[in-house]
Amino acid sequence: MSFIRNTTLVRMGVLITAGAALVPAAMAAAGAPLPRCAASEQSFYLTRYTGPASTGRPPTAVLDLATVPATGSVAISQIWSGAAAPTVSPREISPTPPNPPLPAGASVAGGMGKDGYLYSMRAVDGDNSWDTSPAAGWSSAAGGGWRSHTRYYEMLRYGRDGVDNLGIVSGLGTYQTDPTDASSLVSGAVDLRLGPNFNAADIDPVTGILYLANFQTGGLLNRVFKIDVTQTPPLYVGTLNLASNIPGAQSGDFAIDASGQWAYGIATTGGLFSGTSVSYRFNLSSGAVETLVAVAPAPFNAPYGAAARLPNATDKMAFYGLGTRIMTIPAGTVGASQSTAGATSGDAAACLPKWTATLVCTPDALVDAAGNVATCTITLDQPAPAGGMAITLTPPAAHPRYSSSCGSAIVVNAGQTSATCSITATPNNIVDDGDVTAAIALAPPAATDDYLLGTPSAAEVAVRNDDHPIYTAEAQRVPTLSQWTLAGMGLLLAMVGAQRIRRRQR
Repeated sequence: MSFIRNTTLVRMGVLITAGAALVPAAMAAAGAPLPRCAASEQSFYLTRYTGPASTGRPPTAVLDLATVPATGSVAISQIWSGAAAPTVSPREISPTPPNPPLPAGASVAGGMGKDGYLYSMRAVDGDNSWDTSPAAGWSSAAGGGWRSHTRYYEMLRYGRDGVDNLGIVSGLGTYQTDPTDASSLVSGAVDLRLGPNFNAADIDPVTGILYLANFQTGGLLNRVFKIDVTQTPPLYVGTLNLASNIPGAQSGDFAIDASGQWAYGIATTGGLFSGTSVSYRFNLSSGAVETLVAVAPAPFNAPYGAAARLPNATDKMAFYGLGTRIMTIPAGTVGASQSTAGATSGDAAACLPKWTATLVCTPDALVDAAGNVATCTITLDQPAPAGGMAITLTPPAAHPRYSSSCGSAIVVNAGQTSATCSITATPNNIVDDGDVTAAIALAPPAATDDYLLGTPSAAEVAVRNDDHPIYTAEAQRVPTLSQWTLAGMGLLLAMVGAQRIRRRQR
C-alpha cells in the first residue's frame, strides 16, 4: 500500500470480525485459510482502509474478495469488517492502559501465502493523532514508544475469521526491548522507525518468501527485504539489492508473476495533477530493473497502493488505486480504470485457485465371484491443504449384489493428491440372476467450497452374473449333462446315416 501525497495522510488500522474473541499471543483468531477462487475468474483480495472520523478513534478496514469483469464495475464480496485490532502492541500500552485498549496499528503491504493465509506488515501513518496513549510519542519525553517497540516490523496473518499478530520480524528492524537499557538494543537489516512505512510487498508463489520494500519518497528505492513467513516469529532471510532505483519518485504495491521470476509495479513521478506514471519490473534473482511502458493517469497521477496476481491467466495482474486496472505482462500495458469501492488507501493479494477434483473407478466391470473389487480414486490437481480436503460423494445405491466403502464424503489427507474407496462384488451361485450397475459420482460442491469438479466426475461399475455359461471358463470347457446328451444323439444319428450309405453302395 502507498500513501497519496499532497492529500490528507492515510490513517490506517487492522480489524477482525466484529465480536470475535481475542486471546493475547494466540494464533487462532484468523481461523481457517481464506476462500479460494475459480481459476476462470479475475479475482483478488483487497483490503481497504478508511481514516478515523476524529482524533482518538482508530481507523477502519475491510477485507474483500474483488472480482473484475471484462468491463464495468468490480464486484466486492466482504470477508470481514470491523475496527478492532488483533493483539495490542506494547507500542500502544501506556502506564495506565485505556479501557478498552487502543487498536494496534495497521498493515501496509503483504501477499498471499502458499498456505492460503494473507501475510501483511504492520505499519503506522505519519500522523498518529488518533493514538492518544503516552507510548505513542516518538521522543523519550513522550514515553519512548519506538524504543520499546516498533510496529513497522510486526507481521500479521489474515484468515477467514480475522487476524493473528505473528510478532516482530526477527532480524529485520532495529528496536530496543527495554527503553531504559541501551544494552537491550536489537539490531536489524534496516532501521526505518523515523521514515516512511513499507508500502510494497508480495509473496513469491514458488518459494513462499515475502518480498518487502519501501518504494516511496524518502524510502529505499533499490532494496527489497526477504521474509520467511513460515517461521515463528517470521524471519528476515536476506536482502535483494536492485541494480538501480525503480523509476519515478515512488511506487505503489507490486505483484510477483506465477513463475516467481519478476515483480511488476507502477511508478509515479511529479504531482497529483502534473505527474507521469510508468510500469516497471524487477528480477527476483538478478535484481535487474526494467522500465516498461507509460501508463496514462486514471484519473490522477496517484500511486496504485494495491497489486495482485490474478488466477485466471498467467499474464494478468490487478492494480487498485482510485479504481482497478488490469495489467498485461510482460509488456506492462495497463487497461482502463474500472469502478471499485473507494477507500483512503488499500492493499491487495492474490486469491489462490480452487482445487479440481476428478473420479475414476478401475476396473469398470466385475463378476459376482470372490475377489472382484473395483478401486475408485478421487484425485486433486494440487496437494490437499493442512487438515485435508473433504470431497462430497454421491455413493452407490445399496444393493445385495455388491458392497461399497464409498460414503457420502471422502478426505484427501494433507499433502496428498488422492484418496480411494472401493466397490466389491458379492459372490453367489445363482444362475442367470442378471447384471447390475453401481453408480458413483462427485457431488456438486457448494459455491463456498474450495474445489471444483473436473472431468470425469462420475463412474459406473458393472457387476455381472458369473454363473451363466458365457461368463465362465468351466462352462466353455466342461460339457453339461444336456450337452453330453445332445452330443450323443448327434453321434448316434451320424452312425445311422453312415450305415445307410454303406448299404446303398452294396
